[in-house]
Amino acid sequence: RIFAGAVNGGDLVAAPWSPDPGLDAGDGRAAAEFVWAALDCPSYFAFRTERLPAVLGRITGDVTERPKIGENCVVAAWPIEIDGRKKRSGSALYGDDGRLLAQARATWIELKAPLVS
Repeated sequence: RIFAGAVNGGDLVAAPWSPDPGLDAGDGRAAAEFVWAALDCPSYFAFRTERLPAVLGRITGDVTERPKIGENCVVAAWPIEIDGRKKRSGSALYGDDGRLLAQARATWIELKAPLVS
């Protein structure tokens, strides 16, 4: 539930994220699945659209380092391409000192409008 917003009116969206103690993998760091979730949510908001909802088709990337529990991180995302209902975006997670922790590319599929009779 990371709701990224526009940064200075450009294509970039970003949001703060600090891993809660409930996300601990047992080593004082956020479990990998939560890092992936942090990359996922903002990649949808990169399109900043009031159009139809979309579903995640695929996400690929690299997690170089999992953030420490309580670390003040920033997650950012940007649009890469729109091809009809298919949308591609990138996302990145940065640690409190600006180091890149993880990055990903996502493909979103916009749902078709329901038929109205």
